[in-house]
Amino acid sequence: MHLVGGKCLLGLWHLVLVALALLPASSRALVCLPCDESKCEEPKNCPGSIVLGICGCCFMCARQKNESCGGVYGLHGACDRGLRCVIRPPLNGDSITEYEVGVCEDENWDDGQLYGFEPCNENFITGCNIINGKCECDTIRTCNSPFEFPNQESCQTALKRIED
Repeated sequence: MHLVGGKCLLGLWHLVLVALALLPASSRALVCLPCDESKCEEPKNCPGSIVLGICGCCFMCARQKNESCGGVYGLHGACDRGLRCVIRPPLNGDSITEYEVGVCEDENWDDGQLYGFEPCNENFITGCNIINGKCECDTIRTCNSPFEFPNQESCQTALKRIED
């Protein structure tokens, strides 16, 4: 097989992306590569503060009021200070999952701003993700878990499978 202008390689990437999209949600995992800060772009012209990205390596602009936030593994970013990521139930009546994208809203919003929906009930959630080739565990207060693994043991098991 010959590479002609990189088309074969590009086609292979499309195939990989399609295969990943077809995986069931339960088999997807966030795997962060070892941090190389030299490859991080410095956030410029941020209207608010800067926050660490999902893998804890590079900084990015914090999301502002009415901007998207959360989503799968928090890929849509974290809200700035004084804001929180609010996820509303889908209009079709489905329940909220950990994959919904939210909107940054004031932390001190009142019931009149809910548009008929109840706010999420934030709880303390403990879990782990694989970051820089290690299991990083934490306990945070959130509506949706950003953790791929519920505990250190399951994270270590997954890490061993990745390393083998």
